[in-house]
Amino acid sequence: MASPSPSLRRSLRVSALEGVLAEVVGACATGGVLAAWALYLGLGPLAVGLLGGLPFAAQLIHLPAAVLAYRAGSRRTAIVAVAVSRQAMLPLAVLPLVDCSRTAKEAVLLSCAGVSAVLGVVANTGWTTWMADLVPRPLHGRYFARRNLLCASSSVAGSIGAGVLLDARTSAAVLVGLALIASASGVATTALLCLQREPARNSALDVPTLEEAMSPLREGAVRRALTFQAAWGASTGLALAFYPLYLADSLRTGFARMAAFGSGVVALRAFAAPLWGKVLARVGARPVLTACAMALCLSPALWLFAGDGAVWLLAVDAGICGVRTAGYGLTAATLPTAARGGRKRAYFLAAFASAGGLATGLAATLGGALAHVLSMRAGSAIAAHSLFALAALGRISAAALGLRIIDAAGATGERADVRWRGGIWPSRSGSAG
Repeated sequence: MASPSPSLRRSLRVSALEGVLAEVVGACATGGVLAAWALYLGLGPLAVGLLGGLPFAAQLIHLPAAVLAYRAGSRRTAIVAVAVSRQAMLPLAVLPLVDCSRTAKEAVLLSCAGVSAVLGVVANTGWTTWMADLVPRPLHGRYFARRNLLCASSSVAGSIGAGVLLDARTSAAVLVGLALIASASGVATTALLCLQREPARNSALDVPTLEEAMSPLREGAVRRALTFQAAWGASTGLALAFYPLYLADSLRTGFARMAAFGSGVVALRAFAAPLWGKVLARVGARPVLTACAMALCLSPALWLFAGDGAVWLLAVDAGICGVRTAGYGLTAATLPTAARGGRKRAYFLAAFASAGGLATGLAATLGGALAHVLSMRAGSAIAAHSLFALAALGRISAAALGLRIIDAAGATGERADVRWRGGIWPSRSGSAG
């Protein structure tokens, strides 16, 4: 192919820098920092569950966000959504200075997190479409491999740095400082996005109609796949919000170790995904789903035994989650009808993400309600352990359902339906939120 033009090379360099700063926003406004805000404000279990489920429930707007990106333009959609979403947590900087009830402060935290999550999905959708048009296809693998590596390094450094600050002094001053850093980095990323050029628009694409978008749902195989995704999301969501709080509050591991745990999972997942892709193409969906889902069923159970000097079990869990979620994610995307091409595949994947996100968000809220009841009667540790046990049992049931779907579709051993192309797609990681 011809060498990229100077303006394109400049846009690609700016995009890499924007990705690095976007990870700083995520490190200072999500993950362990959000858990620290929850502890600082004394959120109850129900509010904690709702807070943990918001990013997943926001996936429900995946398809409307795609339509918006087409109508308004992917570049404009991404810039506006990024500009607002990365300032959504800024009101938290003045929260410790305001004399109001704890309920009001909880409402502000949940509102900020909700706006950030919803607009993060819109930003991610617009940005992904923008980059797909901007970066020449032959450069995709090489460019995004380098960009993703820079972003991952920034995410690890930023998350651990924020954790060290929180371990040194989990106070209003540190939390406010992190919110201001996130806001300043968000302003910088918006400016960098504005410096990147508008790609040529594919005029052959037309806006999808509602009937087209809903067409996959008329197929029985699709409905079974969505049922599986919802079941897995619900089993995952039950204890989702309580893992970081259990680390910080019950196990006293500190926020830096919490960040190291999350960073290890992300790094292992990125490393394992291409390897699982090759295995998937060779042996088919059923063996991979069996191996990954059953291993992931052990993950919540390990947390039941992580206390009393056995915190090292969480390192084992990080290894399981990092490697096995990579394989599970690829297999889930190749459930029977997901292998179809063209727009129909895109509609299926949008419905798949929405079903899983909604189920995860609702289950996280339900988990918060259960934790509230159990903590009142038996204490917070017993409440967390109960959710971990329920999550393990739920995953076993969901995994069995997924295997039946593959068998019913005749996909057992069918390797032709699985096509791993080996490319590296643009990744926002935590930056979109």
